[in-house]
Amino acid sequence: MMLDMIRKQFLIQKDDLIGGAVIAVGAGLFGTILLQIIYYLKPDAATEYVPLGTLLAGMIAVIFAVAFIMVQFSLYFRLVISMGGVRKYFFWAFLAVSLIQSFVMYVIVLLTHLGDRFLNRSRYPEMKVVVDVWPYLLKWGVPVVVFLVIGSTFLGALGMRFGKYAYGIFWVLWMTMCIVFPRIMGAAEDAPDSVFGRIGNTAIDFCSGIPGSIWTAAAAVFSVAAMLGTYRIIRKSSV
Repeated sequence: MMLDMIRKQFLIQKDDLIGGAVIAVGAGLFGTILLQIIYYLKPDAATEYVPLGTLLAGMIAVIFAVAFIMVQFSLYFRLVISMGGVRKYFFWAFLAVSLIQSFVMYVIVLLTHLGDRFLNRSRYPEMKVVVDVWPYLLKWGVPVVVFLVIGSTFLGALGMRFGKYAYGIFWVLWMTMCIVFPRIMGAAEDAPDSVFGRIGNTAIDFCSGIPGSIWTAAAAVFSVAAMLGTYRIIRKSSV
């Protein structure tokens, strides 16, 4: 029964997977090609390696894992339940398929980085690597994917339960991250004595002082709580 539900859910969400994968591949290729054009037009810039293709592909992957899963959760829930599906089976099937989709996006990011790095090293062997993101992709990629999928599913369940009020709060938080957070981080480096700069440096010092094991444990606790919360909302929600 469970495997059959996963198969059906995969068929329902396969267009999302194909669309997200195509966009991620396109973003990665665009970033890689754009960086080569910049290096060609400005040879002096070809001294430091910036994985632009990897960054763009990763950005699309994160948007897919957060926004797309969150928005589509209530739609697929109502669709599956209206077709006679079982709530607890839908819960596990949606998580499983969303994880599969997100891991496909993660693999695309890895392959994009390998191609991006190979191209730049072969064309510019003396280029300095500013930040080597490969170790971070390997170490944190899998737990981040799992955390984002579970967290996005939980946010989708909250949106389904509380409607426009929840989405209004999500929008405020998103705009805060997009507008305020970059300003604080920029001020931490460019104007450390300003109010934003002090806030940014305090946040950086605080976060850097917490061991990675603590972050992992906190993410695990949140993930379990989010799964329980999502399942409870599903059990009590009407179609």
